[in-house]
Amino acid sequence: MDELTRRVDRLDGLLDEMKPLLARLDERLNHLATKADLSATKGELLEKLAEKPGKGYLWTVLAVLVGAILASVAAGISLR
Repeated sequence: MDELTRRVDRLDGLLDEMKPLLARLDERLNHLATKADLSATKGELLEKLAEKPGKGYLWTVLAVLVGAILASVAAGISLR
């Protein structure tokens, strides 16, 4: 029985040491985003990205601009 009392006392001491650590961990976990928060943020980002022009559109605009510059150079028009 002496051994059991000693072990319980040791566990009580360890628990007393762990309480502040667990409290700090709990406090930090309360500030983290939940799965629902992350899902909502992902949805918002996908909506914003859908509004942006795609790569194909940007390459087409670039090709048109380069073509216009080359056409003006070939025609001898100064860009100044």
